[in-house]
Order: sequence, then structure tokens, then C-alpha cells
Amino acid sequence: MEELEVKKTLKFKAIPLSNKDGELLNYLITEYNKLVRKCLLYAKYSRIYVKPSKSRLHKLTYTRLRCESDLHSNHITSARDMVIEMIKASAYHKVFPNPKRLLPVRLFRGKTYYLDNGLVRIVVKPRIYAYIRLLGAEEWFRLLDLARGALLIKRDNEYYLHVVLEKELYLPKSIDYVIGIDTNLDNLTLSCINVRSGELIVHHNISLRHIVGKRIYYRNRRAHLQSIGKSTQKESAVCRVVLERVVEEVLKFVRPYMPKCIVAIEELKGIRDKLIKLSKRKDKKYLYSTTFYKRLLKRIKEKLEWERIRVIEVSPEYTSIICSNCGRRGYRRGKMYSCPYCGLITNADLNASINIAKRAIPQFLPSLKQGVSVRL
Repeated sequence: MEELEVKKTLKFKAIPLSNKDGELLNYLITEYNKLVRKCLLYAKYSRIYVKPSKSRLHKLTYTRLRCESDLHSNHITSARDMVIEMIKASAYHKVFPNPKRLLPVRLFRGKTYYLDNGLVRIVVKPRIYAYIRLLGAEEWFRLLDLARGALLIKRDNEYYLHVVLEKELYLPKSIDYVIGIDTNLDNLTLSCINVRSGELIVHHNISLRHIVGKRIYYRNRRAHLQSIGKSTQKESAVCRVVLERVVEEVLKFVRPYMPKCIVAIEELKGIRDKLIKLSKRKDKKYLYSTTFYKRLLKRIKEKLEWERIRVIEVSPEYTSIICSNCGRRGYRRGKMYSCPYCGLITNADLNASINIAKRAIPQFLPSLKQGVSVRL
């Protein structure tokens, strides 16, 4: 059996028990943001951002911030860790972080917050606590024993607590099925192959056209709402709901083959920039610039791993032009694929999803490094 540590986030609405608790929460968020900004200034003027180091920033800031702030000491170390993560994340864009919104307060179970069913006690200062009541789905409260870290968020004068769950899963070593997922702008193509016999068991297409249509609709609607000065926040909420439906459909396809299966997805790095560069149509460039591939595949990976299914990222290079039957290079014309060597004629997306599944097999079955021949 193989161990796998997985995480999941539950998003609760937090209700302060009294006005005093609300004032303490507001004070905690305000002071915590001051700590983060002070740490950013120290990191900037001491040039720690050149080579980010928690120990260097800790020596530089901890004693000074303990004298300036009356928050619990764990909030100071939490702010320091958040600053280091922000600097590392912004290194790719070569721009020093400059947050303009309220940042969430990072909490740790047993140190800065304590759980008792739906009641949460948050440490603000030494021996001074704020109490909140959580509102969420009933089944979420049964999972709170797995809670570790949390984020306290203030938005529109309301408070939210995002609780991170962690658990260790034991995955079976013997694998009978491999499921490959090919990602396109219009659809997801899933194919399940038997590892031993090399037989294609079933394949399925999940249309993404409704998401594309909603993005175009909201693009036109956003331009109108911005011209009259109204909010445009509904777009992200609607797309998030539709995205979750796609993830549930993927899980429904995979569930009959649990737990002796693995799922292979594409490792998409820089795909957005490549698609924008190759596209000549303006409407396509807009869709590619707002693409959801990474968010969708990340959500699929989180959902499947929580259900004890190993997800492997494989290289997507040449998956759409290599024959899944003989392994040679063929021709793709639109949605059709043909191989001049073995005579295979099939759907191009199906061929790509099978190639993605085949690339994941050698990681679990070294004896099949030469690959398997899939019979369509």
C-alpha cells in the first residue's frame, strides 16, 4: 500500500457571538495586515527578496514586531511565512508584492484557533479570545476532526473561515485500469484502458461549450455593466458552479473503476501563451486568455485524490499526432485522426486521451516500459 497525503478546503461563514467578538476579529485582521506590510518593508530594504529566507527575515523582524504589536506571537511568525510565500510567488513576474486589499489571517489549529463542533475560539492576544459560530453544510462538521490550518477572511463586513482538512490515504499498488483525460477548449475526452490486456473499455466526452458560451455572454454583459457603473462579480460565481458540475461528471465516470485505477492528466505549462500566440481570431484569443484549463485540472486532481485515486501529470507533447495503436506519427485533420502505417482512423481527441493514459503506465508497471498496444 502506498501513502498519499491529501488536502481539502471547507468554506464556512463565520458569525461572531457578540459585538465584542466582532470588534476583536476586526482588530485582529487590521493588525495582522499591518504586520504583513511591515515584514514586506523589512524584506524590501534589506534585499531579502533576492534570496528569500525565513530565518533571515525572522532574525530581522521578530523582536521588533513583538515590541510594536500586542498580537499573539504565532500571528507574527504566520505573517512572516506569508511574506516569504508572497515574495516567492511574485518572483516569476519580477514585481515586488504590493497588496492593496485586506489579506486573510492564517490560523493553526491548537495554536491560534480551537474547534468545538461548530464553535471556534480564535486567539487574538495572549489569553484574549474571539468566539465565532460556523455556518455550513451538515456533512462538513463531521470532517472537522481532520482540520489543520485555516484562513480568516473579511469580505463586505462579513467573516468567513476557510478550514483546510488533511488526511493520509493508502493507495493500492496493483492497478488494473488507467484513465486518460484530454483537455480541449470545447470538451474533455476520457478513455479507460485495461492495463493487462490493452483493451479500450469505454470512452466519454464531456462538453465544455456551455462554459465557453457563458464566458462570451459575460464578456459582452461586463462591458455593458461597466459602462453604467454596476458590479460584475456574478461571472466568477456562475463559472465556478458550472466547473464543479464538470468535475462531478468526471468523478462519476471514474467511480466504477475505483480503487484499482489511476488517472492521467496533461501537465499544461505555458499553454495559455502558446494558444494566444498561435491564434489569429480575436474571439479565440479572448477565450484562450481567460482559459480555465489549469483551474479545472487542479480541481479534478483534488477531488479524485480525496476519493483515494492517484492522479499523474504526464507530458502532453505529440499526444494528438502519435498513433495510439502503433506509436508512429500520423495525421490530424480537424477532429479526425488517421495513421498511414497501421490504417487506424479514429477521433483525434480519443486518440490523444489514450496516449495520455499510456504514458502513465510505466510509472506503476516498469515491466511495461515499452508501452501497450491499445485495441480500439
